[in-house]
Amino acid sequence: MKLLFVILSCFFFPCTVFAISNEKPPEPHYKIDLQSAMNLAAQHSYNLKAAQANTNSAQDTYNSAFRALWPNLTGAANSTWQNNTLGQNAFHSTPQNLSSSGTLTFTQPLLGIIPLAHTVEQKNIALKISQTLRAASEIQAALLGAQYYLNLQLAFARVAIAQANITTLQKSKQDAQSLFETGSIYKDDYLRILLQYTQAQQSLVNEKSGLNIALFSLAQSLGINSANDMKVIASDLSHWEKNNFNLPDLEESKQIAFKQNQNILVAQSNVQLAEMNKTLSEDNYLPSLNAVVSYTKNFNSYDIHTNLSPENTVAYGFSLTWNIWDWGVRSAQNSALVEQVSSQEYLSESEKETILNSVVSQYYSIVNNISAVKTAKESVTTADEAFNLVSFRFLNGQVTALDLITAQQNLTASKADLAQARFNLDLAWLTFQTVLGKNPAL
Repeated sequence: MKLLFVILSCFFFPCTVFAISNEKPPEPHYKIDLQSAMNLAAQHSYNLKAAQANTNSAQDTYNSAFRALWPNLTGAANSTWQNNTLGQNAFHSTPQNLSSSGTLTFTQPLLGIIPLAHTVEQKNIALKISQTLRAASEIQAALLGAQYYLNLQLAFARVAIAQANITTLQKSKQDAQSLFETGSIYKDDYLRILLQYTQAQQSLVNEKSGLNIALFSLAQSLGINSANDMKVIASDLSHWEKNNFNLPDLEESKQIAFKQNQNILVAQSNVQLAEMNKTLSEDNYLPSLNAVVSYTKNFNSYDIHTNLSPENTVAYGFSLTWNIWDWGVRSAQNSALVEQVSSQEYLSESEKETILNSVVSQYYSIVNNISAVKTAKESVTTADEAFNLVSFRFLNGQVTALDLITAQQNLTASKADLAQARFNLDLAWLTFQTVLGKNPAL
């Protein structure tokens, strides 16, 4: 709704009209929490879309290999003119110079069905690998969205700390000014507090810039055009604290990772794929035996001796090819593929060790950050009490401005440490789940 205010001059003309709108700005289209951030990041992820396209391609390749098991039907046709002279009737069609025929050939692999079946299994393994990689891409996309969301929460906390720091320093500055004017403190003490206040103002500018960057990064990772389209609520607690999670069992977590981690699953599938490639190479020693049936129809052929068209013909039988000797080419190929199997087996064991190290590392990262959050809370309480005591003593002339500034810096640092510890704890817990092969959730 718009309110219109009309102002008329002393004369009837000109007349100036001003329109003042009291409409509220539109509500943001997206209300973002941690779970929606992970969901939207997965929907927007180009890596995930590429992984999905690769999976679709692998599915089509598998379907193609599977359909090659069935009989094959091909058709062929030809029409020819024969003429010994190149006169004006050279291409005139007559029974004597025109021959037309069509052939349908039905082929069914017999011994060749074995390598075809092995090819189907090979493509099936490749499809499983693509599906596993797609699942890994989805997990990583969700983790990226969660990380940007937590970055924004940390930025919110750092801006709030900087603002609270300025509020506190502003009071200290006023107190110092009063003490300086009454001669209770020296000018250098007053200047130290003024300098600290100025630095705090710049710190707030820096933190607000960091907040804008975090907003932009989150919007971009979620596929949202403008940060103004998002509404994100700042939270004082970590999600771990809100949900009161319990630390998982380490040994059980190791077993889950061995069964579900996508890198391990892909490594194991690569071993199977290498073994199947070796089997397909060994299939080259087999002969190729196909059943063949063909039907040929002559449309307009002519026999000059009988003046009759030849009968339509049906041919059937077997087609056999066998590479008996190749100077050791297949043997060398097989040896190379055997080594590839061994290579993939070693890589699979190496991947298990890597994931095991990651599980243990992320587990103790959670342990450390749980302790860090607890310690930081205690530090904030202690630093706040110390600052209040030092402020009181400063007003009474018992401590210098340097002591007051140090106490203020300790309080600000302890608050920043708590915010960082909460961020680290949530991120460690989410990352730990991805190492287990799970979609991250809080």
